[in-house]
Amino acid sequence: MSRVALIFPGQGAQYSGMGSDLYHEFAATRHLFQTTNEALGYNLQELMFSGSAEELQLTKHTQPAILTHSVAAWTILADIIPKESIIATAGLSLGEYSALVVAGVLPFDEAVVAVHHRGAAMQAAVPVGVGGMSAILGLATSVVEEIVNRADPALGVVAIANYNSPGQVVISGKLEALAALEDELKAAGASRVVALPVSAPFHCSLLQPAADRLAQVLHEVTVGEFNYPVIANTTALPYPGKEMVKEILINQVTNGVRWEQTVRYLLQAGCDTFVEIGPGTTLSQFVRRIARDSDHQVQLLSCDKVADIAAIKEFFSQPVV
Repeated sequence: MSRVALIFPGQGAQYSGMGSDLYHEFAATRHLFQTTNEALGYNLQELMFSGSAEELQLTKHTQPAILTHSVAAWTILADIIPKESIIATAGLSLGEYSALVVAGVLPFDEAVVAVHHRGAAMQAAVPVGVGGMSAILGLATSVVEEIVNRADPALGVVAIANYNSPGQVVISGKLEALAALEDELKAAGASRVVALPVSAPFHCSLLQPAADRLAQVLHEVTVGEFNYPVIANTTALPYPGKEMVKEILINQVTNGVRWEQTVRYLLQAGCDTFVEIGPGTTLSQFVRRIARDSDHQVQLLSCDKVADIAAIKEFFSQPVV
């Protein structure tokens, strides 16, 4: 039997029309979208299906939209993927909330409200034009860490925000600090330094006001038991228990997302099949690079649209040999 990890995308995976075909094909997903609308008090479903790209890209809308899409897809896959084959769930940044919902730890209706407030707080924490993020391509992680660690503090905060895959690290901080490091990173061997189209410097200490606000929001959220282990972004290890859930989610706002380390942990745990659930296939691309670098053979499946479900159903209906 396959040893499966369910993985969930984060902000940046959204697109106009996301989830529409799932909604029209499956009654269970229509109920979920209605739950989202009622919990938020506005029609997020309409915004996802036919709203402008600009509206959908507002962080306070993006985060509940991706969570809703991911959990909607899971409502269908839950009857297809054998429960006994699932060894863990994990998600990148926002996707960690999807992983916790699917693992039974967070109630969906409470989680979707929490990420709405999370998104609004992250946007409000730093004025537009003050901070940003840059992807560093083609440079060893250890070299990026060394350069970031010796950055001039007088230029402002700069930190590693995402360990995505071998040769792809994202840094976050004040725009002046990011600009000051660009030439040094290229001189050290980076093939490209790409400014990302984001409106805030996620996963660095500049987001502390957002973490403080999230602490207030999560105080009202119910935490249940784990049906599956969930791998935390900040540690790349399973959550130690329900009592640590809120603290870990609060810390995630200002700390780096250790996605590459998360995937390596899952590979070492024997995971041989990754199912990406939600919009896009970015995480599958990361997993492919990490598995190749680790000399592991893996099966990659994704569920974004209705058309993806047949392939997943066929894969899990094959006889075990």
